[in-house]
Amino acid sequence: MDDEALGNLFRAQFRAVFQMLRWIIEHCGEHCWSDHLAEPAVWQQMVHVLWTTDRYLNRRPGERIHKPDFYLDGMECLDQSDWPTPPTPRQMREYLDVVAKKCEARMDHFSLSAPDGKPHYQWTGPDPAQRMIYTLRHAHQHIGWINSRLARAAEKTVDWPCWSEQVGGYTLLEAPAKRVGAPLALK
Repeated sequence: MDDEALGNLFRAQFRAVFQMLRWIIEHCGEHCWSDHLAEPAVWQQMVHVLWTTDRYLNRRPGERIHKPDFYLDGMECLDQSDWPTPPTPRQMREYLDVVAKKCEARMDHFSLSAPDGKPHYQWTGPDPAQRMIYTLRHAHQHIGWINSRLARAAEKTVDWPCWSEQVGGYTLLEAPAKRVGAPLALK
């Protein structure tokens, strides 16, 4: 597979991730959006996913990471919960749009070869393709966590995007209404 084909493959996968994140922004209730119970609030998970996605899209460490107007140093870390005011869904959507646009530009010029010939983030793998896969897995992990939190709060959860020939890409398909209720007791 050549660089252009890989760029298009990753583009489709990132678009699906961004669709799920947009859906969460538009449908998450205030309680889950801003409450820090025993876990980070949904908005903080979103900042974490977008910040790390932005970081790993860079061709070299140290390249600019977009910091939205609401950003405070360390906000991408999940171990702090005493932020003064959470970003609004509108602010988060604007941040997502900036990262999605950067992703599109990065995939337009995707290359398997690292610009300086060495991996940038040792934990993500030895080449840019593995870094993109790592970034996608990381985003899915947090989207799964958000879905779990939404389900526990009896809110509707985001569906998994599926390929659609009609749209020529991944899309959130209309699914039958989900039954929300208490989990089944194990005997």
